[in-house]
Amino acid sequence: MQITRLPFLFNDFSLFSHYNIFETMKTHSFTSFKPLFTLFAFICLFTTAFAQPTTAPQTVDIIYMKDGRVLQGQILIFEEKDGDITFQDSYGRKYSITREEYKYFEENQIVKDRRSKRDTVVLDRKENEFEFSVGLSYGWYNPSAIFTADDVYTDNFNNGSFYPINVHLGAGKYFNRKHYAGLNADFSIISTAAPVLNINGRYAYQYDAYKKNTALYVPVELGFMSLTNSTSFFVHDSTTFMGYKQVDYDVKTSALNVGIGHGFNFMMKNKHSFALEVLVYKYFILKESFQGTLEGGTPTFSTSPVGAKLAFYVNI
Repeated sequence: MQITRLPFLFNDFSLFSHYNIFETMKTHSFTSFKPLFTLFAFICLFTTAFAQPTTAPQTVDIIYMKDGRVLQGQILIFEEKDGDITFQDSYGRKYSITREEYKYFEENQIVKDRRSKRDTVVLDRKENEFEFSVGLSYGWYNPSAIFTADDVYTDNFNNGSFYPINVHLGAGKYFNRKHYAGLNADFSIISTAAPVLNINGRYAYQYDAYKKNTALYVPVELGFMSLTNSTSFFVHDSTTFMGYKQVDYDVKTSALNVGIGHGFNFMMKNKHSFALEVLVYKYFILKESFQGTLEGGTPTFSTSPVGAKLAFYVNI
């Protein structure tokens, strides 16, 4: 029986106070976040099946727009004098396209494969409008505690990772479609450390070619984080059989954070969308303070946190 794996099973619980468990907590690594990345990868693969409505004409007319879109359907009227086109897409919608809006067109093109049979009419995106977002995020926060023993405090433990579930709110503005700048906030609703608050300035660069209804972007965030978490110490106590006892303290932490990641924005009608993204963070501590009465002065204790977030937003 392999009992050496038990410490990993109780990695984030303070009820088990065996010394080997505490040592394992100290070495808690980034591997605990693997399930989050696995979930994100699965969702990304699943969303590749998110397709546009399909049609299967024997031939189609294709218009190559100057903004990168490729329209498939039927050219109803072509004005030879000025080059204007009356076009009907695969949904049956009719609209006019001026010569200044397209590069060239091809008529009666035979669709040869499954991919090219899909209706490639690209939904409109926001160009220079404001956008508001609301959603949920699932986080990972690893304190990475640093402790030095002294005459009072002999050991430190219970510094394992925690995984808050947050409500997300955001607002910002697009600039020339590719650039987005705004503010967002995440408030924890389920967490072993509470409250967890993140307020961030946000920039996102949309780098896809505007040929599909899935926008690809790179978000970068810079902001402020505040939380209160607990940690435990062994202190000398001659009245106990072991010669020491456990004390638990709450630590209030405030920090600056820098995050970068990748996102997928799935377009809907009326320039609305829903987004799926993952970010990783590095935190720079501004202040850490112990709450309540201390047994024997302030411990030599600090943290160097890292974290990550998987988020789902609806953008309007």
